[in-house]
Amino acid sequence: MTALVLHGILPKDAPEPSDAPQHLRIELDRMALIVTSAQSDAMSAEQEPGIDEVLAHHQLLSAYALQTDVLPVRFGTVFSSASGMLDGIATDEEWFCRGMARLRGRVEFALSLVWGGGAPAHAPYEPSPPSEDGRTFLTRKRAVRDGIRNLSARRDAFARGFAERIATVTNELRQSPTGQKDTIAFFAVLVDRDDIAPFVSTVRDLAEDAGALGLTVKLRGPGPCYSFADIRETEERGRVSHG
Repeated sequence: MTALVLHGILPKDAPEPSDAPQHLRIELDRMALIVTSAQSDAMSAEQEPGIDEVLAHHQLLSAYALQTDVLPVRFGTVFSSASGMLDGIATDEEWFCRGMARLRGRVEFALSLVWGGGAPAHAPYEPSPPSEDGRTFLTRKRAVRDGIRNLSARRDAFARGFAERIATVTNELRQSPTGQKDTIAFFAVLVDRDDIAPFVSTVRDLAEDAGALGLTVKLRGPGPCYSFADIRETEERGRVSHG
């Protein structure tokens, strides 16, 4: 039995990317729906989605995000019929419209600060020359220790100011748990399309400063605004912004 998978919601009459994977467009009065068909047994709630399905969902939304505004819908939103989908949309239509208004003209980037790259993590060990006396050895050892302590303090200061510098050229950013030992901080960043150039320039400056401290800045995007698509969660946080 065939089911309909809802991937995202677009402004009415939004352009269709030429490189988007095969899909359907359902045009409504106030919006357009991005839909694909699938076998209902393959999309059942009891069955874990495969990596191919997740990637196809992302590829479809990403193709649109490069050209126009798109409100992502939670992966795995499935309807048994077109009438069921339209009824579901009608129930939450106002929420969807508010979500599209919030994301109008904006895209999402993923930004992380990680260990590694650039300067060494600490001063390399150098064996004492045979002629070095005890006083010289202790002086050199103290200098190495102080250098490590200074580098650590500079890294801490850089990490604390990282989000503040990014916030000056973004609409909103949200920090998430990293889940990885080598990652110091991870941010989902909401950026106005008109501000992409200054945002990327700021990230490049940060990456250069990070490299001097033995850190690396990683940037991915632009892409669909997954982290900012839930308008209910956003309003609960008290940070709704209508563009």
